[in-house]
Amino acid sequence: MRMLKNLLQERQANPREKQSDFFDYVLEELGEEDTILTEEMAQDLMFKLLFVSFETTFLAITMTTKFLLENPLALKELTFMNETVRMANIAPGIFRKTLGEINFLGYTIPADWFVMVCPPAVHMNPAKYKDPLEFNPRRWEEMELTGASKHFMAFGCGMRFCLGTDFAKVQMAVFLHCLVTKYR
Repeated sequence: MRMLKNLLQERQANPREKQSDFFDYVLEELGEEDTILTEEMAQDLMFKLLFVSFETTFLAITMTTKFLLENPLALKELTFMNETVRMANIAPGIFRKTLGEINFLGYTIPADWFVMVCPPAVHMNPAKYKDPLEFNPRRWEEMELTGASKHFMAFGCGMRFCLGTDFAKVQMAVFLHCLVTKYR
């Protein structure tokens, strides 16, 4: 955050003539008279974008290819998307702000603190998933899942899903269609 703050101040002091990246657009918005964006919000936004723009869809597609090679039966059925994103852990962390003081495992998290939920830890919980390190698309046949839950948060959690959820799923589906219909 310190690095982002320094970069923000440096770029404000020496603005570019032509916008070339997202940071330039954030700076432009900060300069607007009627903006609701603050420097703190801009830093937070840039920090979060570092996470969501790294290791997302390409990771799931790579892991899907790996799992297909190791599981020829899954290739025949193609019913493994949830299992792939469970194991690929598309987002390394999901940020949330505490609305009130929370006691968790003997620790007190004050109100208004930012916390990071770690989906990889949730998705590999042996209390929820039998043999969590094993790729098993059939585990989803016994579960009813219409969206995210506290045990499955591949694209977000609760009311706040990733805006790119459906786009990422379409990208993966198109890739898989081409892979299984055109390649052996």
